[in-house]
Amino acid sequence: MDSPPSRDLVYFDGTCGLCHWFVRLLIRLDPQGLHYRFAYAQAASPDSVIVVTSQGQTLLRSQAVLYALRRAGGGWAILSSLLRIFPRPLRDAVYDWVARNRKRWVKTCPVMPPEFRARLQK
Repeated sequence: MDSPPSRDLVYFDGTCGLCHWFVRLLIRLDPQGLHYRFAYAQAASPDSVIVVTSQGQTLLRSQAVLYALRRAGGGWAILSSLLRIFPRPLRDAVYDWVARNRKRWVKTCPVMPPEFRARLQK
């Protein structure tokens, strides 16, 4: 019997429309749920997306987003590689700026589709 594949745990702000968009993107890129599982993290800090890898490493801010995109593969992995040319302090500064303004820019109320609910960590 094969063991289930190792999956990363993606924590995200459950009240943020932009965070929900990112999680829905990851679900579309991983429809069988082989790479990711998800959990709400009601973060009051800019670290609204946090990835705990299957190896137990905790990734924050731009590092978390780029890791998740790289693991998704295809064009997203290429985009992740291209963005990694920028130094991490610069990437994190852009991430922090987006995190501070995200709820002002994306005012939609997150709606949780059924496939999303099924992938949430209990």
